[in-house]
Amino acid sequence: MFNIYNRNLKRGALMSRIEIKEYILNNRESLVEKIMARQWRLMPELKEKYNTAMVEKTKSDTSYNLNYLTQAVFIDEKSTFSNYYNWLYTVLKERGIGIDVLKKHLLAISATLPTQLEESKSLINAVRENNKFTNLKIMVGGRLFLEKVISGRK
Repeated sequence: MFNIYNRNLKRGALMSRIEIKEYILNNRESLVEKIMARQWRLMPELKEKYNTAMVEKTKSDTSYNLNYLTQAVFIDEKSTFSNYYNWLYTVLKERGIGIDVLKKHLLAISATLPTQLEESKSLINAVRENNKFTNLKIMVGGRLFLEKVISGRK
C-alpha cells in the first residue's frame, strides 16, 4: 500500500488513495505549472528552443503523466506507472528525445509533489533510476492495449 501523509490529518496519519487521487486531480493545473517551471530550471535549453505549441504540448503531456501516477496510486499498482513510462520512453526515443529529458521530467514531478505524497515520489524515483526504460513484455502488452484503444475495440 502507498504510504501517503495528509497535512490535514493528525500527524503521521495515512492519506487514503482516494484523497491522493482527489488532491492530484484537484490541483492538476497548479502542479503542471510548477512541474514545468522546475523542468525549465533543470533544462533551460529546452525552454529556449520550445515554441508556444511545444510548451502547450509539454503541459498536456505532463498532465497525462500525473494522470498515470494518480491511477497507479489509486489502484495500488506501481506497474501501471512504470509500464506507462516504458511505453513513453519508446515513443520519445523514436522521436529523437533522449532518456535524460524523461529523467529530469520525473525529477521535476517528484520535487514538485508535496511531502505527503512521499510514496508517489519513491515510485517516480524508482522509474527515473531505471536507465534502460525497457521491458519488452510490458511494451508488447502496452502496445496491444493502445492499439485496442485507438481502434475502439475492447
